[in-house]
Amino acid sequence: MANDLYVIARLRAFENRTDDAAKILGRLAEATRKEPGCVQYRILRNQERPAHFTSFEHWRSADAEAAHWKTEHLAQAFAELEGILDGEAAVHKYTSIENGG
Repeated sequence: MANDLYVIARLRAFENRTDDAAKILGRLAEATRKEPGCVQYRILRNQERPAHFTSFEHWRSADAEAAHWKTEHLAQAFAELEGILDGEAAVHKYTSIENGG
């Protein structure tokens, strides 16, 4: 676990495109969970602000997460999300302070 990487990304869709964003992000999550090194990949939708989404990711290593950025399904999702997301995602990467990380 010392090399595991955790990623939190926050995204916001335009108010009139929230369902479209949810469908695309759901497909992305399903494909991403099949990637080598992906421990967990969840897309969360804010209950009070449905245009706001958060991805919670757990990767076995920074290399596994870096490989994710080169996948066809991520490129496809970005292409489909163009014009749907209101601004860029805020991506934050973390390591655990537990177990010597």
